[in-house]
Amino acid sequence: MMKLKRTIAALVALAIIAACAASLALTGDVDGDGAIGVKDAVLLCRAIADGSAGANDMLSMDVDADGRLTVADLAYICRAIMDNSVVFPRDAQNAAYSKDVK
Repeated sequence: MMKLKRTIAALVALAIIAACAASLALTGDVDGDGAIGVKDAVLLCRAIADGSAGANDMLSMDVDADGRLTVADLAYICRAIMDNSVVFPRDAQNAAYSKDVK
């Protein structure tokens, strides 16, 4: 019984860690290297073409926060690569939400 409780506690801890890591995902940073670059755009192209994005991938890939991966998301990432001042709609929505909550 004690072993089962430890296993359940470990699984819960892993789930919490995974949820925290997902919430720290940088919008547009598809490869998770901490920066937005050409590799991110290529990975997003692949995900759009073959529909391979999972739920966690959507946090970084769906930059316009419409719930779908489209060429619009790719356009935002390409603009971010060329001009670092781009604000993704997802980030703007999160900023507005955090202001409303306070």
